[in-house]
Amino acid sequence: MKWVSVALAAILLAPGLSAQRLEQSLVQLAVEAGRFAGSAEYCNIDQDKVDNFISRILGRIAAQARDDTERALLRIEFKNQRTAASVKEPVAGCEVFAREFEAILAEAF
Repeated sequence: MKWVSVALAAILLAPGLSAQRLEQSLVQLAVEAGRFAGSAEYCNIDQDKVDNFISRILGRIAAQARDDTERALLRIEFKNQRTAASVKEPVAGCEVFAREFEAILAEAF
């Protein structure tokens, strides 16, 4: 699971990107953040923290999407990844994941 948190942190902390890189990073953000949120739900991380993470990710997607269509597609991708990840334990286990989740919240938000 470590690669997900590293990839997610890199996207969240990235400075200004070109339009093409921004679009690619938004798709990657929706995928990785959806998986991350789903894993947090599976591991029973504090729901307020999970909700805070989700609202910040969706806010970033809304702010950076080109238009309503892209915004909707990114939200759907986020939701699909979140749902899929919420039914299986992270590869590294919930204890390790909980530490990574706290680190991402501290670094990126």
